[in-house]
Amino acid sequence: MSGEEQTIAGGERSVAINGQVTDTYIHTGDRYDPKVNVNVNFVEPKVKRGIPDNFLIPYLPNRDLQEEALEQLLKQDIPHPLVCIIHGDQLQCHDKFLDRLREFSLRRLLKLNKDQTVQEYLLIWPNELEKLDNLKERLCKNLSKVVSNGNTTSLTETDINERFYQYHPNPTIIHTHLSSDDWSKHKFEILNKLLDFWQNWPDLIHGQKLIICVFIEYKKKRRKVNQKFSLKWIFGYLTNLPKWHHYKKINNRIDRELQELERSGIKHFNRLSCTVLTELKDISEKEVKDWIRSKETKEFVGEGKGQKMVEKVRELFENPAKQTIPMEDLAIHLTEIIKEII
Repeated sequence: MSGEEQTIAGGERSVAINGQVTDTYIHTGDRYDPKVNVNVNFVEPKVKRGIPDNFLIPYLPNRDLQEEALEQLLKQDIPHPLVCIIHGDQLQCHDKFLDRLREFSLRRLLKLNKDQTVQEYLLIWPNELEKLDNLKERLCKNLSKVVSNGNTTSLTETDINERFYQYHPNPTIIHTHLSSDDWSKHKFEILNKLLDFWQNWPDLIHGQKLIICVFIEYKKKRRKVNQKFSLKWIFGYLTNLPKWHHYKKINNRIDRELQELERSGIKHFNRLSCTVLTELKDISEKEVKDWIRSKETKEFVGEGKGQKMVEKVRELFENPAKQTIPMEDLAIHLTEIIKEII
């Protein structure tokens, strides 16, 4: 060591030149070794939040008209089932709309507390039936099976009703799904027979909510933006043209029948309170921006991130052909945007 030496606390010795410390040495037995100063600024890594498995936030944009009709239905205080008919094409995510009803809409409209749950059962439509004469027995059998957790012992309607009683005051949803193909096979009789099944259902206890959701899914040709024309595409289009024309006629017929059903007030089913929700349709840019401003979205992504989300959404609708986007496609885009933002 050279320069001006000074021994400091802990057996260390420093070397200074012109009053400035240049080196520090540590006493290690019979010699002094240079002291190595380690200065590490530890920065805790940012943990990126994950997306839950059953993530419903991207499926919440604009279904306000449907929820308004549902709210009016739920105000009915009758000892009979409440029937809600939901219809739209196969790109509108009917199953996610059901999840939305269970997890958001019903909880809000019925003012359920955090400990209350919505019980849910799937009543499978018997596709194999050629005629609907024995529909009541088949529906009762299918419902008995799901209510008793797969037990093959058939329950009567009264027995099934008693199973529902144990969930009171929690509401119960029973959902059935029909398609354009089912409607083509049985015509409008399919809905009349299904409503007749619930028309004759035993009385419920006071205040009990048994909500019957009938989903009608239209088969529809997917609209493709910037479709590249080729001989293969033209051949496929011409081949499938009769099929899609057939489905279009069926879908229009279903829509007309549902409108007539709504206008008639379902006079033939006087023990039921029933509503036909506005058709589930594609979502517009404005509706998505309103979704960004909603309480549910803000709570999940955090405050102050709305503008960046608006910019991303604006890019989705830049193509003039995309005035609206089907819920199925939109939810995929919104999930990716949320992943990037959070």
